[in-house]
Amino acid sequence: MTNLAALRLELQDKSAHYASEELDQEVVSQIQALFTEKGASKSENKDGAGFQHAISKAASLAFADSTKKPQRHEFVLNAWNKKTSGGLTDVDRMTVSKNYRKANSVFEWGLGESTMIADHVGVPRYAGIDSDPSYVAKIRAKVSDKHFRFYFADIGETVQWGNPKQNHRKNFYNYQIAPLMSEVMAFDVYMVDGRYRLACLVMAFLHASSRGAKPADTIVMVHDCERSEYHLADQILKLGTKPTGGKICVYMRNEQTTDEQLVQLWMKEFHKIG
Repeated sequence: MTNLAALRLELQDKSAHYASEELDQEVVSQIQALFTEKGASKSENKDGAGFQHAISKAASLAFADSTKKPQRHEFVLNAWNKKTSGGLTDVDRMTVSKNYRKANSVFEWGLGESTMIADHVGVPRYAGIDSDPSYVAKIRAKVSDKHFRFYFADIGETVQWGNPKQNHRKNFYNYQIAPLMSEVMAFDVYMVDGRYRLACLVMAFLHASSRGAKPADTIVMVHDCERSEYHLADQILKLGTKPTGGKICVYMRNEQTTDEQLVQLWMKEFHKIG
């Protein structure tokens, strides 16, 4: 039996095991297809093929673990006792909880209270990134869902709110793009509440597009959107109505917006820490 054939049998066995844990079998199948076929060469002994096979095994475990069907919970503002000083207003908390509770997947640039709301309402698939390693550890310790996956973005020494002390060339890739390279499926909701906000807003839609999402399938929320510099994308994106007292803007992609337009805007803005 070839190595690839053996791997596929192992994944099938793993799927049978997951079925007893109430996993979404359609998602498991998609994960397996993505990782067992992507990058596989016609000759299994060809140099480089083994790395892809190892990825397929590890990723099938990591991603399938996120397909367990969690218990979804209502968010009751008056009962919420995990408020932080990160800047969310009560209106923002309701905006986040409403969109997260409807979502099957969430990605966040910037961890914090919104991450704990994602945990509380039971987001099935979650990933988030932050530029402060101690803060990543702090938030990870506060969530109960162990399938949540956290990334640390090395952007050099940071100061208040995770801002880089120096804008190193590595920062743009490490913060805006690197975590998304591991995410083979689009997210329903992307939350931008960290550094390089305009660039990350654009990158969220590019990632979703590259993973096959339709424009109507994705929303991107941007915190502190009263700042005028975050609205440079308004001409090519669809901006929802911001509730009174809120600081979160909710964006969707226009049907006519092209990836080329998004890339052009990213090229202009990617270096701005924001």
